[in-house]
Amino acid sequence: MAFNDVDFCLRAHTAGYDNLLLSDVTITHHESLSRGEDDSPIKTARFAAECKVMHHRWQHYIYRDPYWNPLLSLIEEQPMLEVALPPVA
Repeated sequence: MAFNDVDFCLRAHTAGYDNLLLSDVTITHHESLSRGEDDSPIKTARFAAECKVMHHRWQHYIYRDPYWNPLLSLIEEQPMLEVALPPVA
């Protein structure tokens, strides 16, 4: 499943556990190594369905994430800075 690492951390957090950063520990995550690339219509459809599951399951948390920088977009696939224009008087 796509996002299984994110899902695991969010489940642990909602169960009362903390996610910690340990600067002396190295963990290598090979993104999608077991899944392979989403390079066929079937895999692309599976990924889209998994995105919907994650959004449905965690939308209440995603949009209220206390650690997300408010200057980054939640909409774009790759986080992009959003430019705040001065108010028009």
